[in-house]
Amino acid sequence: MSRENDIDILARTIYGEARGENYLGKKAVASVIINRYKRKTWFSGETIAATCQFAVEGSKFHQFSCWNTWDKNYKIIKSVAPADMKEEVEIATGYVDGTLRDVVAGCCHYHVKGANPKWARGCVPDFEIGNHLFYSKVR
Repeated sequence: MSRENDIDILARTIYGEARGENYLGKKAVASVIINRYKRKTWFSGETIAATCQFAVEGSKFHQFSCWNTWDKNYKIIKSVAPADMKEEVEIATGYVDGTLRDVVAGCCHYHVKGANPKWARGCVPDFEIGNHLFYSKVR
């Protein structure tokens, strides 16, 4: 895989997961993706793009919901032109090239406020940025 593919897929993931957020909110989502990639655990891929699109083997669920074919964002991220996601491409380029740094202190999980995913039950968020809660300690 190439640098260009990592940038494109990361930008599309940021767009699908956080396009309504401000610059910091988009960087926070990107930071989680990069943290997962760097951690090299069961939920990271061999590349940044593969981490964005990772699904547990045998599962139809992707870890970033915008890549689920039934998600409302899937058609949007598949068809959006790079020119229409300039900020996301800028952020993705900065993370892929290593010029942007983690803004969520190693957090590897987040969800939209108001959601109640099983994995977050009993956990305390480390950060609230925009419409997302970010976690470093997840059971």
